[in-house]
Amino acid sequence: MKWGCHLLSKALWTVCAVAYLLLAEGHAPNLYHPRAITGFETLTMIFWFAGFIALAAFVNQMKICRGGVCHAAQAAIVFSSFEWVAWLMTMVMWMQASMRAKVEEATKTEGD
Repeated sequence: MKWGCHLLSKALWTVCAVAYLLLAEGHAPNLYHPRAITGFETLTMIFWFAGFIALAAFVNQMKICRGGVCHAAQAAIVFSSFEWVAWLMTMVMWMQASMRAKVEEATKTEGD
């Protein structure tokens, strides 16, 4: 049951990360920092990747995999991989927006 705790810890981390990402800029601007957001996005994406790979390896090692428990584990693998893809996409979008903002800031500075 180790893998269940592993994925549960990732879900709890995700709740904390989403709370920071949603609330930091508007409600606590002193805690808002672009590098912190990049760190949260990247770390959460890595956690979900590690979680679904670990669970897939665990299920693959099982000699007999049938019944409800096996189906639940397979579903957890699929949904964990969706979580990983979602965090990967948001991380890429955040990094593109950050790079675009840096370029715009640099061109404004040169124009002044």
